[in-house]
Amino acid sequence: MNYMPRPGIVCAELCGRHVLIPARRASDACKTIYRLSGSAFFVWTAIEKDFPMEKLLELYSVFSKLSPDAQRERIEKQCQDLLNLGFIIPKDASVTAADPSGSQR
Repeated sequence: MNYMPRPGIVCAELCGRHVLIPARRASDACKTIYRLSGSAFFVWTAIEKDFPMEKLLELYSVFSKLSPDAQRERIEKQCQDLLNLGFIIPKDASVTAADPSGSQR
């Protein structure tokens, strides 16, 4: 599955750490500031650049010493965590300004 950042999420560097901050339009779906690990920042950046999952995995394999299966598992976990927290949404999801939560009505 391919993902996109939820509209209204800002990635910023604070005190040398990358964090995701929900702006007002995303605050209904995201209730927290989230500190990104190195691999989560990599995933976030790739999602922002609109890379499909296979491209993301290909790029991750360049610097990862994990086996291909472990790499896929790590990337999928990072995506699932970001999805569960509301910071990303499936690329085919329809999100409008009227409904920033991404829920289907």
